[in-house]
Amino acid sequence: MKNKMLLSSVVLVVIIALGACSSQTYHKALMKGQIVDVEDGKITMCIGSREGASEGDVFRVVRSTFRKDVVEDGESDYELVEVGTVKILTIVNEHYATAKVLDGDVKIYDIAEK
Repeated sequence: MKNKMLLSSVVLVVIIALGACSSQTYHKALMKGQIVDVEDGKITMCIGSREGASEGDVFRVVRSTFRKDVVEDGESDYELVEVGTVKILTIVNEHYATAKVLDGDVKIYDIAEK
């Protein structure tokens, strides 16, 4: 009986997790601001009309990097480093926008934020 309840609980958690991945929760929590394509100084980012983005908006771009210096107990091994700025050219839809790189070295998986 315990094994059956445990298995049922695990299956339920997996179903909920997979459902979240295909929903707005995944987009809002995990992808918001993510750079999803970079080509010739033009990017596609996961910020659209739903987030209130407009043509001409400027965003700083940060990258999560592993800290190489000594990390004190309780500190994160990762830090956000500013790597550039981008300016929205067009709003594609409620989820995406295209932008041009104004400066810096912007790469796929970086995060654009105001």
